[in-house]
Amino acid sequence: MGNVHGDTSQAAHHMIRRQSRMDLAGLAKEEQWARYNEKELTLLDRMFQDLVKRSPDKNMSKEVFLDYFNLPGILGERLFDVFDTKKDGVINFDEFVTGLARYNRGTVEDKIDMLFEMYGLDGQEFITKEELGMVLFSLVTPTTSIFYSDSSTRTVDGTPVQWSKQNFFF
Repeated sequence: MGNVHGDTSQAAHHMIRRQSRMDLAGLAKEEQWARYNEKELTLLDRMFQDLVKRSPDKNMSKEVFLDYFNLPGILGERLFDVFDTKKDGVINFDEFVTGLARYNRGTVEDKIDMLFEMYGLDGQEFITKEELGMVLFSLVTPTTSIFYSDSSTRTVDGTPVQWSKQNFFF
């Protein structure tokens, strides 16, 4: 299987085969990892190892992740949650590569899914006007609590407007 970024990534296939079992999640990971060639995966491994050195254990801590990506407001927190697929509070190498593949080299659908995961604060398949307002408000005032601010309620009036993946177009 080739990819648009060069020859088939043998490193990705080798790293996937090291797993004890191959399931649907493994197949999805292989598809994501194949978006990088061997040299790129080696560089990602070096980058990950450098970031892990700043963390308390063998995985990337949330603090290191937030410092590295340096996104304003709650976007960094939400991106961490999207990368942390195991929901264990740290990012391992698999999650790092898979998240970057979606973020940097994903299809339009991958990127839309990722945005909905980031902006949909309650984990549903749609984004309410209130959720979008909270995220956007946090970009303007990242140090202010968006949940208790008077200007937050003035900006977001509770109107039941929702954006869903089905009606999200560019």
